[in-house]
Amino acid sequence: MTLFVALTVRVLANQARRNTSSQYTITLHQKFLYALIAQTSLPVIVVFCPLLSLFYLIPMGFHNQSGFWDKEKKN
Repeated sequence: MTLFVALTVRVLANQARRNTSSQYTITLHQKFLYALIAQTSLPVIVVFCPLLSLFYLIPMGFHNQSGFWDKEKKN
């Protein structure tokens, strides 16, 4: 996904430098790029936030719902 976005940005930037497109086409390309970034970043955020929290919580000992309360009772 990231490779696709990077290549799309590169192609659109090269085309904008050549100045062969109309202003309307450039505006449509910008809107497409913003939509593409939004549609690829939201799933990444939704997937990676829980994964990152798991990588933090499991080593800390909070790997199940009762883990927090069990530790509190022992202290």
